[in-house]
Amino acid sequence: MNESTPPRFGPTGILLAAVLGGTALRLLVGGTLGLGIDEQYALAVGRDFQWSFLDHPPLGFWMGTLAWNLTGSDSPLAMRLPFILLAIVTTLLLYRFTARLFGAAAGSWAAVLFNLSPLFAIVAGSWVMPDGPLLAAAIGSACCLLPVITETADRPVRGGRAWGVWLAAGGLLGVAL
Repeated sequence: MNESTPPRFGPTGILLAAVLGGTALRLLVGGTLGLGIDEQYALAVGRDFQWSFLDHPPLGFWMGTLAWNLTGSDSPLAMRLPFILLAIVTTLLLYRFTARLFGAAAGSWAAVLFNLSPLFAIVAGSWVMPDGPLLAAAIGSACCLLPVITETADRPVRGGRAWGVWLAAGGLLGVAL
């Protein structure tokens, strides 16, 4: 490479940039904006531990309350931190799923697009709402099913492995709901 040739980033560099850039954006927004009405509702309802809620899956409520109990802080960033960390996991799972089906380059660009979309980058990726845990669990379930999706004659999914794949996928879908 000579001095006139710009450096090229491979799929790993693009993925790293997506994760770091998306996380920086979420931390900035999460620490700047106050809690919205839905977030305040989620935190208020989640104070009393329950297995089920009328209107939303419980994991989003539990995560916000857990952050509150662990940090002892009611700052918006402290409440949103578990959701911001979960967005990193979601980005990596999305990369894995897409890379397995279409290659590493496609996986890294899927991660970039996920982190550029305002809905996924900010709302589902940092707000105290059920969307973040639901999305992570759904993509995690899809990743569990990758062996079934990519099954070939020389690498069948049978026996205990098949049970494990389906149980993991079903368990994650249960977490999502």
